[in-house]
Amino acid sequence: MEKANIVQSKMELTGKINKYCINHASIVFTENCNLNCSYCYESEKKRHLYMSKETAEKVIDFLVNNAVHSGEKQIFLMLFGGEPTLNIEVMDYTWDYALKKTQENGISLRATLITNGSVYNQAVEDFIIKAYTTCSRFKIQLSIDGDKETQDTNRPFLDGSGSSDVVEENIRKLKEAMREHNISENGVYVHGCISKQSLPRLKHAYDYVRDVLKINDFSIFPVKEENWDKNDYKLYESQLRLIGKRIIEDCEKEDTAKYFMGFDSFKERSAKQTLPCMVGTGFCCISTEGDIYPCHRYMFGFRENSKIGSVFEPDNLKREKFMHYDMSNLHGKSRCVECENDNCKICVASNDLHNENMFLGFPKCCNMTEKETMVKKEVKQELIKLGLLENVDKQKEINVIEAMYTTLETLDERVSNNADTTLILLDLVQKIYERVENLEKGDK
Repeated sequence: MEKANIVQSKMELTGKINKYCINHASIVFTENCNLNCSYCYESEKKRHLYMSKETAEKVIDFLVNNAVHSGEKQIFLMLFGGEPTLNIEVMDYTWDYALKKTQENGISLRATLITNGSVYNQAVEDFIIKAYTTCSRFKIQLSIDGDKETQDTNRPFLDGSGSSDVVEENIRKLKEAMREHNISENGVYVHGCISKQSLPRLKHAYDYVRDVLKINDFSIFPVKEENWDKNDYKLYESQLRLIGKRIIEDCEKEDTAKYFMGFDSFKERSAKQTLPCMVGTGFCCISTEGDIYPCHRYMFGFRENSKIGSVFEPDNLKREKFMHYDMSNLHGKSRCVECENDNCKICVASNDLHNENMFLGFPKCCNMTEKETMVKKEVKQELIKLGLLENVDKQKEINVIEAMYTTLETLDERVSNNADTTLILLDLVQKIYERVENLEKGDK
């Protein structure tokens, strides 16, 4: 009987692994970085390693084979580091190889470049333009914390000098290059971090991203490891209210809300969150040497103790512990299951690292998230009172459709003679058609 139970358990696990084949990976092209961020979780754990072309090919083969085996229609690459642009030659080679393998296997490619924006040269620009014009779902995530004072304090260069002026100039060059190639700027967004030191300047950070960088998509999150207290919760709430006030003012002027941590969409969630993220299931982190980890935080936090295989010798069974939990297992249990917060900040890797238990979370982060949800509801109620909510949701969808159409035009101009891209174009046309159809239904 015991043997039968073991066999049954292995069959169930194999079924889950087949269901959650990894087709989404954070690829560490180098652990090297040119900044010295004050709160970096990689910090002293970084090594001056760079991925080779041979390893890069194995990474793409691993993801494509998984996608084909599980019936997935795409692979998703997070081009990560360190600072990945410091290994631009291999990243560029990886891109070409990924395009080739996805086209050969009839699947699509999605990718996001995670960069601090401090490295910009002709090779980086050429790569970005190529990525945008060969992939309809390529994006750039800029890791920026806000205005000059905040950025220079939180994200200085290794020699201690500020990075803000360099990053700002690089973004100007990037946008200029994108305009020259008729590429929509909607594919560029900012993701920042809030430290105790920078919290009082959160509204300044928001205004800087909107008014100086002129980027519409902005998310910024409290650093999990900070020792947040009641005074911080109160300050966070007051800063969010200032941002909420500006969002309402902007909506009155433009009939649309620019993205800020879910504040642009006031629709109710269609389904409860079942997992905090895809860690170890459909997502993984792959090191410069091809080792596989549940995610990048596990890789930099645990190294050998969290390794779950290699692209040279995959071992899916090591992912077992990530196949057997959901939100009800996490800290607070019923609190997580019943939670109404849109931006869950639970991180099982941080839980494991700091509490030696992946299920024991950071209630202080939950308290910060509750402030976001509360202010978001207040903004929604004010928009309803002003009669702007329907216009805001409608205009947001129009903006999405326009961005998709711009991408379609750009792709069609550049790859119309390439038969391998026909499926990508048809898929994009279908998505645009469906969104327009749904929008017209809403007007009736």
